[in-house]
Amino acid sequence: MSSSKHPLTFEKELKKENSPQLFINSFNTCLWKNLSANQRSKIESLINAIATGKPYSWFGGQKIKCNNSLIRFRIGRNYRLLLIRSSDKFNFQLFNRQNYELNFKRNSSFSNGLGGAKQWN
Repeated sequence: MSSSKHPLTFEKELKKENSPQLFINSFNTCLWKNLSANQRSKIESLINAIATGKPYSWFGGQKIKCNNSLIRFRIGRNYRLLLIRSSDKFNFQLFNRQNYELNFKRNSSFSNGLGGAKQWN
């Protein structure tokens, strides 16, 4: 499998000295190169705004119904940025649209590692 088919994760504590570039450098370069300059700037401004404490809803963020600690942002037609909130850290993952939907259908990576989506027996 190529690295562009897997979600890209990075984790930083949000503090005042953190800049958006610290978050962006942690993305996979293959997926990052596929983004247009407009999409890159949208991601940078979104991360910067969240780091300064602005509400995610101002930027089109929507809570995931199965887990309130997950917030998704639409980045163009083909990409989704997922924000995983914890008490002291924000974890961002960038997905292409197809892999984002597959992860929720399988319920695998979001069930244990990211806070536990509800599973039915």
